[in-house]
Amino acid sequence: MHTSDQAPQGDGFQRHFSLEEFRANMRARLKDVEIPALHGQHEQLVELIVRLYGEVRTLQKETPDTDSVASLRGTLQELKSYATRHFQEEEAFMHRINYPGVTAHCEAHRVFVKSLLDLEARIWRESISFVVDLLHLVVGWLFQHINQLDMGYARFSKGGVLPKGVTEPRASPALQGSSGIGPASGQTGREISFRESMLLRLRKTGIDPFDQEHVELMNRIVHINTLTKRLTSRPPTPKDWAEIDQAVEFLMAYTRYHFSGEEAWMNKVGYPKRGEHAQEHQRLLARLKELVERLTQERNVYFIVDMNLFVTEWFLTHTVRADSLYGEFAKSRKLS
Repeated sequence: MHTSDQAPQGDGFQRHFSLEEFRANMRARLKDVEIPALHGQHEQLVELIVRLYGEVRTLQKETPDTDSVASLRGTLQELKSYATRHFQEEEAFMHRINYPGVTAHCEAHRVFVKSLLDLEARIWRESISFVVDLLHLVVGWLFQHINQLDMGYARFSKGGVLPKGVTEPRASPALQGSSGIGPASGQTGREISFRESMLLRLRKTGIDPFDQEHVELMNRIVHINTLTKRLTSRPPTPKDWAEIDQAVEFLMAYTRYHFSGEEAWMNKVGYPKRGEHAQEHQRLLARLKELVERLTQERNVYFIVDMNLFVTEWFLTHTVRADSLYGEFAKSRKLS
């Protein structure tokens, strides 16, 4: 374990919020499944994530010492234990009400736990800075899982029927949407709502080429989720995997293209935080490459969901916070 590493740089997500602001943001995003025991557990999971966020803030301000490392270990252990108990109770509830999507829902739990354990192992084996990746994973996965996948059993428990228009088990914790700029024909209200919420969170930098590229990156992420949605109710075929591979390859290539353009511009205009910004880019690319390699080795559709949730949360927090900083710099210097 490399606890002697320098404190992780962060990505603006951690620098932007105070602890109370982060808690308020998390609570505002949390939907109520209207099953008091389970909603209460979701709220407790949010509190554990807030604690984890506090640990990250501490680690970013100073070189990790014995006390801070011990505190992080304790928080991660409590998060794992509580999430495990919650998943067990949630799965028992779904079995009691004969929820048709229980099998796929349990598989989503299993994949999340595996991802969490994999990242934790890297924290202690390689570098404590991987705690930032773990934070992005749990924030992105928790809210997309609760606000979409969990709402399926919530609706079913009230009426004993699947949501309108669903005729077979559906288990996509992925984000919904289309790859076009405007609402696509045939989109559900939920899909359009997600797309609009993404655009609302995507703050403009004021530099038109980069803002256009951010929208295109968002479209790539949404497109992969659209593909994933089709594949969580039936076994993927070789043709499906070829389509997924092509979409993921394009996402990686376009991300590299966008990052290289941003970095060249920052160097040209002398942006003072360009070194830190470029490090964040390299971190995302390295993590994305790892996730893609795992998907290639283990053809599991939920690994696509896992990958896209990580990229989505990282992308939005990076563009909204870190990219807005160079946007403010450009505005102050009247740069285009």
